[in-house]
Amino acid sequence: MATFKDGILGGFFGKVGPVVGLQLGDKLVMRALPRRTKPFTNKELENQRKFRLVQNYLSPFLDLLKIGFNNYYTKTGGFRAALSYTRKEALKHDDSGIYID
Repeated sequence: MATFKDGILGGFFGKVGPVVGLQLGDKLVMRALPRRTKPFTNKELENQRKFRLVQNYLSPFLDLLKIGFNNYYTKTGGFRAALSYTRKEALKHDDSGIYID
């Protein structure tokens, strides 16, 4: 992944050929498009479901979590720290499925 200030002609957002431009925090970032040729495994799909559940659960509290967890992950912000903590400590699994306790 490469970072750049303003690029040759300024920063860009979106897809240009095999490159994607986006902003992460205050940095402009370029990265390659993901290449996936085989289908996701069951474990990968379960991990995606867990991530989606926690993401949807915490997103209404985004501003509060950025402040409350700001000392945990300084580069990426408090929300990612809260996401990680919730996945490790509050995510439960039983016969009825995955839920947050």
